[in-house]
Amino acid sequence: MENRTKFIIVIALGITLVLIGILFAYQQKTITNLKNEVSGIKKDTLNDQKAALSSPFSVKAVQNTITDNTRKIKGVITAKNENLLDVEAEIVDFSKLPMLKEESLLGSENSLPKIKKDYKVAVNDKTQYPSMEYENLSVGMKVSVTSDELVYKSDDLTASEIIIPVAVKAPLGDFLKAEKKINGQVKEMNNKYLIVEVHWMDYSKVTDPKNIDFAAAPTIIKEYKIFINSDTVFPNGKNDLKTGDNVTAHSDNPTFSVTEFTATKIEGPIQPQ
Repeated sequence: MENRTKFIIVIALGITLVLIGILFAYQQKTITNLKNEVSGIKKDTLNDQKAALSSPFSVKAVQNTITDNTRKIKGVITAKNENLLDVEAEIVDFSKLPMLKEESLLGSENSLPKIKKDYKVAVNDKTQYPSMEYENLSVGMKVSVTSDELVYKSDDLTASEIIIPVAVKAPLGDFLKAEKKINGQVKEMNNKYLIVEVHWMDYSKVTDPKNIDFAAAPTIIKEYKIFINSDTVFPNGKNDLKTGDNVTAHSDNPTFSVTEFTATKIEGPIQPQ
């Protein structure tokens, strides 16, 4: 009887140990599977984060597009010497493009990270000044410079146009109404007058009157009848003008609120930008 009891106890202990072993193995497998699952989630998360960043192909494509097409800088005049301006401009910082998400990289160029760069900007008799004459430019002014050169491939530019984003102290309408010249295209001409089509800024639609980008502002179209007489000056010669040419016509009086005036000077033909 005593031997039988011992035998039963030994069998019971054996079964218990087997069950404990099975349970331990199951727990270990469960833990291992859980670790693998967590590890897989981390890997997927990292892959997703990497995928969210711009691909090398996209970065190169955007950089090439900007480098091969940009002919304009915006910045501040830091020095002025006769026919040469020093301009500190903001350009795209290509070194930071790989860290952008794809959607940011392929968005507006204005939203890309910027870096400052110094340029030498030369002017000549072909440079146009739609908003302010060269002699009135001064150190500290903000300028937008358009050039025939690619601005990411050279530090030395020749300006074809210089525009001033003017910080307007008076109401914008008053500023435009004080202008005493027009810039536009000749639609008709004879020995007595020119019909010139002008694109004026539509100041009623300007949302930020303190910093105006004249190149991007909305416009309204207006036709002027510009009379000429013996006192009208043609610096480039009257006989060279023809229908379709772009001209700048000057007046002794403001031009915004009238539809006709007698020109004191007519400059042209001017190459359109």
